[in-house]
Amino acid sequence: MVFNDGTIPRELQFEAWHEALRPVFDCTPLKDTRELTVEYEGYLVDNLIFNTVRFDEQFFSRDASHIDDGANDCLSVQFYKRGSIRGEVEGHDLLMQPDRISIQDFACSYSGTSESSTSLGVLIPRHLIHCHDRIHKDKPVFSWALNSPQGRLLRHALESIWASLPETKAHEAPAMAAGFVGLLNGLLSAEISREEKAALRTASFAAVRDYIQSNMHRPDLSVTEICGAFNCSRPTLYRLFHEYGGVQSYIRDQRLNRCFHELVRNRYTKKRIGRIAEQWGFSDPAHFSRLFRKTYGTSPSAMAGCASAEHAAKKEGSFVSEDSARLNSWLLNL
Repeated sequence: MVFNDGTIPRELQFEAWHEALRPVFDCTPLKDTRELTVEYEGYLVDNLIFNTVRFDEQFFSRDASHIDDGANDCLSVQFYKRGSIRGEVEGHDLLMQPDRISIQDFACSYSGTSESSTSLGVLIPRHLIHCHDRIHKDKPVFSWALNSPQGRLLRHALESIWASLPETKAHEAPAMAAGFVGLLNGLLSAEISREEKAALRTASFAAVRDYIQSNMHRPDLSVTEICGAFNCSRPTLYRLFHEYGGVQSYIRDQRLNRCFHELVRNRYTKKRIGRIAEQWGFSDPAHFSRLFRKTYGTSPSAMAGCASAEHAAKKEGSFVSEDSARLNSWLLNL
């Protein structure tokens, strides 16, 4: 989207600008509107909005009427290349200027007075930011110095993405958005306490685990898909499942476990073992059989046959071998 002298005559710019911003905040000019200039350029990149804005002196305010609308529940990352804005966000000082990169929670009311300024920024849906609740509660607006590690990384990412957007194809947008969100989440995670990191790790593991459980029957379930679904990198995903040998090992073991219990539950039927393996994501029966034997020390057919024989013996009241009884006890206590 482009908003400038070429799209809207200067004498009508403020009126159009005011109406365009009405869902987000109110703005009041601090100079004659006939002389006021506003230029905006924005790109929708997957579910992020990257934008650059050039505007003259104005007063901005965001109150309960904007917040209750619920259509702008996001965080704003902004880098002022020129000028500044000063004000407050629910009692917290607001200062954005060229020596810092700022993060502001749009779920909070605020007001501020700007100089003639130019800014580069991005709007991010708040649910994509892992510690958004902490930002809302403790730091509805905060900044990183431009010469800090966080500031340098974010500035480089913002400027690099912005420079590449005119040539970016639509199919490239999800990866670009996920990369930026992953970077921001990584930088924010360094700001939280050890206890909060542990809680975040636990919550992240639970969310990914549930996703895997819901999609485990699909042979095409992949690490790439999971990373995309949770906006995280492969190393991050591996760390979450490190104690299981990584996420791929976890998926394999969970599939084998489902097959194991399926064989036990279906010991009274003649359901084909290959069908059970396919049902839980194993497309190659021979590969499944090798993995099953390596994990449980016996073949799938032997396991099913042993379970069926044990059931028949119990049903007829005949003698059950010690090994069979031990296996039954082991199965029941898994």
